[in-house]
Amino acid sequence: MPMICAAALQLPAHDYEQFDEAWATFLPLIRTAAKHARLVVLPEGTAPAYVLTTAGDNGRATAHALDDLATIARETDTTFVIGAARTDQGHLYNSAFVVDNDGSVAGYADKFCLWHFDERWYRRGERIAPISTSLGLLGVLICADGRIPAIARSLRAQGANALVMPTAWVTSNRRDDDLENLQADLLAQTRALENNIPLIAANKCGVERGTVKYCGKSQIVDAGGSCLALASQTTPEILYAEIALEHVQPFPFASASFVHSRSNLEVQTFRLAVHVGAPIPVHETCTMLDIDALLSTSTVPSEYSQHRHISSIDIDDARARDPIGCVEARLAGVHLFVWHLRSLEESAALRIARTRAAELRCYFALFSAHERAWIIDPNGALLCSADSDYHVAVATVTPEILCSGIVAPHTDVLEELTRAMAVSGHHAR
Repeated sequence: MPMICAAALQLPAHDYEQFDEAWATFLPLIRTAAKHARLVVLPEGTAPAYVLTTAGDNGRATAHALDDLATIARETDTTFVIGAARTDQGHLYNSAFVVDNDGSVAGYADKFCLWHFDERWYRRGERIAPISTSLGLLGVLICADGRIPAIARSLRAQGANALVMPTAWVTSNRRDDDLENLQADLLAQTRALENNIPLIAANKCGVERGTVKYCGKSQIVDAGGSCLALASQTTPEILYAEIALEHVQPFPFASASFVHSRSNLEVQTFRLAVHVGAPIPVHETCTMLDIDALLSTSTVPSEYSQHRHISSIDIDDARARDPIGCVEARLAGVHLFVWHLRSLEESAALRIARTRAAELRCYFALFSAHERAWIIDPNGALLCSADSDYHVAVATVTPEILCSGIVAPHTDVLEELTRAMAVSGHHAR
């Protein structure tokens, strides 16, 4: 199995006007990484920066960076991926360039899913395709592209040997000791696991322009979803890990067909419960706990069926594991997926279920084979869990969070998912 050393450079944030000074400090780190790794990944917006404001971009910083990387690539036999602004026919793109080991630009990927203020100066990407290099096919995607499951799936289906992600994972800074970011904390490892392919993500740390704070947590993940190397939240550093680039077939796709009920329901706020373990007196329990709908591995009276309150579908392991296995149903109006786990390891299944809920903006109920069950909200958060001692757990389902795919101003992940499915076409299937 071909193994290479990959490196992710977690770099300190810098402002647009500080590029020249910042780049001079980056070069020694780049050279150090190139001495040890065959593939080196730099963050999104390394040149000239991530936040451009009204400054625009004249291409000078990108050209400078690519020239330096070309020289180092030839000297060290290294392939680089760098996030940088790209100008084409008067349009500006948030792009990632691949500089191959001979110094040539092997290709570029334009950010497909723009995040928040990206759209103020960047144009959306329109192409999803891996880039051919001396190391094989690299599936390059940028930051919020990782939120759209069809993008990574399409790259994988087209033969990518690794997913490579220059990123600018930001954080709300709710807690200094826990710089949260959904992609860093959950989605990146799921993307590797569900596609059976390694992933390298390079992020920034620190604060840019006094308004954007990065969470760090650059990472290298193997094809099984295990994190081989993880950076800190606050410190610039170089991550190294050995990854396999052999092309392995993705897991089998789920069947394209699905059955769901009453997708035109107008969802109202209601109390949803999961039940595992010993039988319960349903009417008494639901009345006492103000439960409107009950999910259980046992028979439930029709008056407590969730179908009266929300459009739902039962799914199996294959559909849940397939990155786009639930997409068609969600876009058709399903709001709740009920997954009865059979063969996947429980912790991996819970990570996948949380990912699906967050990326599809829906609710998930997961039942394991070990008398455990969870309800997960459209942010990927665990609302409640039942187990062999605590047989019934209850959560409140609210319609507002289901009515929109907007996760940041100007960023609607359901719209981007629809667009990615159309662009990827048969590749995603």
